[in-house]
Amino acid sequence: MKKKIWIPLVAVAAAAAATASGLGIHHHNVRALEASLAQAQGIHTRIHAQYEALDRAAEESTLTVTENGRPIGVYHLSDLGLEESADTALESAFQAPDLLSEKDFSQLSQEEQLAQLERQDFQPQLGEIPTQDVRFDAVLEDLDAVPRRKAVDCTPFFTGDGFVLRPEIPGTELNEQTVRAALTEAVSELAFSDAPQQLQFELTDCDPYLPPSQTIEHNQIDLDKVLQEQLADYSLPVELWTTEKRLDGPAADQLLFLDDSGKLCLDQEAAQAMIDAWAEETNQDRGPYRFTSHSAGKVEIPFLTVSSRLDEDALLEDLEAALCTLSQDPIEARYDSFDWAGNPFSISGTYIEVDIANQTMSCFQNDELVASTPVVTGLPWGHSTPPGYWRLQSKSPNEWLIGPDYAVFVKYWLGVHGAYGIHDASWRSIFGGAQYKTNGSHGCVNTPTEPMEKIYNVASVGTPVLMFNVE
Repeated sequence: MKKKIWIPLVAVAAAAAATASGLGIHHHNVRALEASLAQAQGIHTRIHAQYEALDRAAEESTLTVTENGRPIGVYHLSDLGLEESADTALESAFQAPDLLSEKDFSQLSQEEQLAQLERQDFQPQLGEIPTQDVRFDAVLEDLDAVPRRKAVDCTPFFTGDGFVLRPEIPGTELNEQTVRAALTEAVSELAFSDAPQQLQFELTDCDPYLPPSQTIEHNQIDLDKVLQEQLADYSLPVELWTTEKRLDGPAADQLLFLDDSGKLCLDQEAAQAMIDAWAEETNQDRGPYRFTSHSAGKVEIPFLTVSSRLDEDALLEDLEAALCTLSQDPIEARYDSFDWAGNPFSISGTYIEVDIANQTMSCFQNDELVASTPVVTGLPWGHSTPPGYWRLQSKSPNEWLIGPDYAVFVKYWLGVHGAYGIHDASWRSIFGGAQYKTNGSHGCVNTPTEPMEKIYNVASVGTPVLMFNVE
């Protein structure tokens, strides 16, 4: 803590011996004076050391706050706004000379120094550190930084046969009034001492959380009202390709009803009418293929022309499952694609996708991801990798690739289209990013060896390869 500076009233004009000599004091009186001054200095040293020890101990005293045993923070008097009041209380228990350093004390007049002889048995009378000005802003700020959940009232919930009463769930939101009162009581134990105090405060010892406003004891439930309340904040996202529909409470209310047993049911006719409208809005004839890629998410493939139809039966089942359980998990509608002859078309199962713009390649086997890796495709100017929907033409290990300005050995070769293929590229140390724009391949998909081996082992002649997303 900061110490107030006590300014000496009188500075020593000359050494004690010289003063005594000038006044004609006898040598034995000089020695007695010197002995008294030394004794006074010793008393001052002891008292000053007491002051320093008490001051240092107060500075180092802490309040450690935990919550369920987890540390929240360690707070000194300065953090609690008590430093100034502690300084004042401590200094008032001493006299002004007691606060001086040895050097400053020696500059006092002999009379002021010798006054210390009367304080041979002095002991400071100190007790508790004043806490009337305590502040807990720092503590509460740290407590507020902890993620908290609201208490959940006792509420009915749907189980499949009807609504049942679910007990209240305690939360962890703080009752600030209770917490402040408990903290105030904890710091009231702060007292001046030769050794720092280490106070411990466990938050949960004071029942610090806001309780639920409704408990299981209040269980009179109006099921229709419960349903309305449940739907008040309800929102179910339905993803229709790139268009999102959101069934909020009122919309869901139009599709749901309770039967005589309290079971939640879907109005099939109303739901089907809504799905029909969505289908009319999002179906397309002779448009780009809608593809969900691993690297870029939902994209449209312009060089694959198909007709897309919303899978209405599947969507109706998904809606019923979500609405009748009041689930708010997003629903992603499925679309079926058909080629010009009306035959189903889908890139699925085992296939390879090469995202040119993002410089990534992903391989799937039975719709499970086998490998995803950064790659380097063809230099855009002159040797670009051909976009398209291809099928592997060849597969062979240990090949020499020879061209006008290159001859390289690869361990794994997958021929895609003409001279273009997918292969490992051990001569490269950097893949992905913008490498292909300045240091691209001659059109092949250069791949790190490890993922290339996995892809090679999965692929076979005829495996679909989609090269897409050209910038």
